[in-house]
Amino acid sequence: MGEDEGRQALLALGRELVDWACRNDPPLATDLGVHTYDDRFADLSLDGLANRAAEARAYLDRLNGTDPGVLDAESRVEWKLIWSWLKDSIRETSELRLWERNPCLWVESVLLGCYFLVSRDFAPLEQRAANLASRMEAVPAFLGQARVTLRAPVRPAVELAVDEAGAGRGFFAHLAAATSPQVPHLKARLQGAAEKAERALADFAEFLRRDLLPCSRPEFAIGREAVDRILRERFFLNLGIAEVVRIGSEAFDRIRGELEELAGQIAPGKGWMKILEEMKLEQPPEDGVLEAYRREVEQSRAFVEESRVIPLPGDEQLVVERTPVFERSLVPFAAYLTLPPLDPRPQPGIFWVTCPEPGDPPNRVAELLANHNRFSCRLTALHEGYPGHHLQSVHASRAGTRFRRLFSCSLFQEGWALYCEELMHRLGYLSEPRMKVQMLRDQLWRSARVIIDGRLQLGQMSIEEGARLLAEGVGMGPAEALAEVKRYALEPTQPLSYFIGRLEILRLRDRFGHKAGRLDLFEFHRQLLSRGSIPMALIEEELFA
Repeated sequence: MGEDEGRQALLALGRELVDWACRNDPPLATDLGVHTYDDRFADLSLDGLANRAAEARAYLDRLNGTDPGVLDAESRVEWKLIWSWLKDSIRETSELRLWERNPCLWVESVLLGCYFLVSRDFAPLEQRAANLASRMEAVPAFLGQARVTLRAPVRPAVELAVDEAGAGRGFFAHLAAATSPQVPHLKARLQGAAEKAERALADFAEFLRRDLLPCSRPEFAIGREAVDRILRERFFLNLGIAEVVRIGSEAFDRIRGELEELAGQIAPGKGWMKILEEMKLEQPPEDGVLEAYRREVEQSRAFVEESRVIPLPGDEQLVVERTPVFERSLVPFAAYLTLPPLDPRPQPGIFWVTCPEPGDPPNRVAELLANHNRFSCRLTALHEGYPGHHLQSVHASRAGTRFRRLFSCSLFQEGWALYCEELMHRLGYLSEPRMKVQMLRDQLWRSARVIIDGRLQLGQMSIEEGARLLAEGVGMGPAEALAEVKRYALEPTQPLSYFIGRLEILRLRDRFGHKAGRLDLFEFHRQLLSRGSIPMALIEEELFA
């Protein structure tokens, strides 16, 4: 097979795989911007998962029939992306057995699958409302399937799923009530579907509490071999998890020393944790959290535009919204929802901020307002918005082939957002000395994630020990730290992506500048962002082919 024939075969396979992925996971398809399957959920029965793994292996065999050696650099990278993605698909269904272990995935599929139908204006409301009714009507059968498939439940996942399902109470009724006045002929159907979905979710929450939690296993670690394989096959890193943990540990000690030195310059004898506690007192009013973030988003975007070191498309939009109640257990602070990269109709990015809600206990309100202090607010706004996740997501949604736009690598996405914090500091946006305290503290937190992530999955650290490291070493509140580490336990290698991804970008930047004889930041960022959310090692292949 020659170069041109191989490239065409690869492009055809990539297009076919996008369709296959969307057909296999309709809520994911909705999120990606493909709306053929908006009226249903996935088949996640044990037979359905086995069929999915078999089909992925068949696709992998087909890919291996294309010799990457005859392809040009860009097509060779595309080959590797498809290979990595298929290996991940097989690993998740056959080895890690995520749908058998983690009930959070089922609850999120139900809630987010319905949420995206009304939160994004991708089609006439009547069409979206009809699909919403159909998807809500399918909730009881889908959660019934979950009861059979969840045969190896992991305790921290069940505990989080109980909270998330409980927080979803009233969610479907809210969607129906918000939608039906605009489509009155669908009102009765929407209300009936919402009632069925509400009962099914409440019954599922009770099943989790009563039946699944007592028989769930405390063991969650996937082990050294599995983690090393993810580092190689998903991230294309030439590092094992032991080396990654060593890098995180050394960085943790170094950053803590920098914090202590900086604190001594700002307020001798006070200590950086005490300075941080005082910074938390500079809070927005309880009803002004969203407005504070919206102001910061506007200011950071204006700064990026003026600094001219990162390409800023003029036709993008970022919306700052309250975190939906059902997601608050998994988003204790803030989060960005990646743009739908396959939607032909441009959509705004969504930046969730977890705000105080009516009925929150006073201690929870106090914790939220302290976390949304003006220093943290400024850093988080640039991390999630400009030039962080949102701006990177805008570029990625316009990159290359449909398959490349589908591909999502946390090492790049999280590494970029953390890299942007230090970049904005160097550009003068975070010039106040106490802002550097906040920035270094957050770097310390991300280096702690590397340690915790690795040791959790190696079975060398318990969730409680990880939470203690965040509380005592990073200054996080005990309840917040425990919730954080429970999430880390369920997402191996995602928590380490921030710090290790940032190091990979800095390494690539150094090489780019060395080759050119001087560093042109705008050109480096343009080249980096234009290639999609793919591993830096593969970007490096294309840059220096």
